Amino acid sequence: MKTIAAPAMAAIEAGEAIVTGAVKIVPTATNALVGYVEAETSEFELVGAQSHTTTDGLDVGPIAWALTGGSGGDPIEGDTVVIEIFACADYGDTGANITPGIPAAEDYETVCEDSLPGGVTEPKTGLGVYLKVMGAVPDTGWSAYGTHKSGGTRGTTYHVSVWRGVHPSTIFAATALTTKGFLSALNPPDIGIGPSGYDPGAIATSSFDRSYIGASWAFLSATSGQVFPMMAGGAYPDDIFLPGNLTDALQTPDSGGAASVNCGIAYGRSLNPVYDGEGDPIYLWGGYGPIELDGDTYQGIGARAFAQQNAGAVGGVAQGLTLGISGIEPAALEVLDSAEIKSASVVLYRLIFASDGKTLLDAHIFDRGRVDTVEGEETIGGDATISVGVESAARGLGRSGGRRRSDSDQRLIDPDDGYFKNTAYAQMKTLYWGGKRPKHGGA
Repeated sequence: MKTIAAPAMAAIEAGEAIVTGAVKIVPTATNALVGYVEAETSEFELVGAQSHTTTDGLDVGPIAWALTGGSGGDPIEGDTVVIEIFACADYGDTGANITPGIPAAEDYETVCEDSLPGGVTEPKTGLGVYLKVMGAVPDTGWSAYGTHKSGGTRGTTYHVSVWRGVHPSTIFAATALTTKGFLSALNPPDIGIGPSGYDPGAIATSSFDRSYIGASWAFLSATSGQVFPMMAGGAYPDDIFLPGNLTDALQTPDSGGAASVNCGIAYGRSLNPVYDGEGDPIYLWGGYGPIELDGDTYQGIGARAFAQQNAGAVGGVAQGLTLGISGIEPAALEVLDSAEIKSASVVLYRLIFASDGKTLLDAHIFDRGRVDTVEGEETIGGDATISVGVESAARGLGRSGGRRRSDSDQRLIDPDDGYFKNTAYAQMKTLYWGGKRPKHGGA
């Protein structure tokens, strides 16, 4: 029961009240991803890193963990090991391209592989990035294999890093992409996260052309939607490896021998996803000019009867509401996006004015509901009309359910529940209140 203030009730009884409505429409959140922001706390942890360089066929074989630069210790169950391999052949070597890969280590998953053909003045190179999630019995180390599966006469450079906090099954928030060329800057591709992606930036600079390959990707957190953008790259001759738009860089230094190549991984700036929330509320009322209700300002549309109830009866089923907005420019239809306000929350006020149309006697919430339908109608050369159908929560009370008061129906829920087993045999009993049972002839 909605209580109406005494002055307003008196005006209604005297037939002098002017009644109109006001409506507040709050679009629901679509939960669409709109971007990422830098996280204050990262859910990813660098356990440590190590590197290794080889010449052709030398310094190969198993290598024990010797991680530095992180939280320390050997990998444990659930940690993600990333191995980056960059190999290079001599200038003028125009033979088969260097094929990235880790021989005899098929249990590593390939993140990306790419190669760059050589020429008379450009060396040919190959880059491979691989990972493995440590199981219940973590590996005791990893292996180096001199060169790639084919070629690599200038040697091979390895960079190994171990990460904690990566999702064990859904590892990537964005798959890896590679780029390559003979340029003076190493610019891996944008990482495919968010509507517009994430630019890792240039990670190597030089005063003259370099033969390089770069890759970029993003890990997904094991505990939330946080992502961790990363990039890897290699260059020949050895070059300065910079973090670009990320914050930190790990690199394998030049060995000073025949292997004059350099590679590394850049990382940092964990990012939290940002989803769109509720849209800006829409405030309308049936009079002219602005009016303030409960701290919100409602804009007048000059349509006193713009909020109407379809039908109603005492003791009957609750009826829906229709908000009719007419006399507006057709271009305004685009502003009221039906997809945006679908299922939007609606609060309807009833406003009661004195006969002068200016003195507000009472304002109270009349009904609540959600937008069910939005229909627009345009008139060529004229105005447009918008009809917004609102269904209140009370509408659901009049709907019949699918349950039946029968033994078979109840036993579908609980086979041992026989509460309704005698329902089919129950007789109809008529009760007479306030008097004797009526009599008739032959009774």
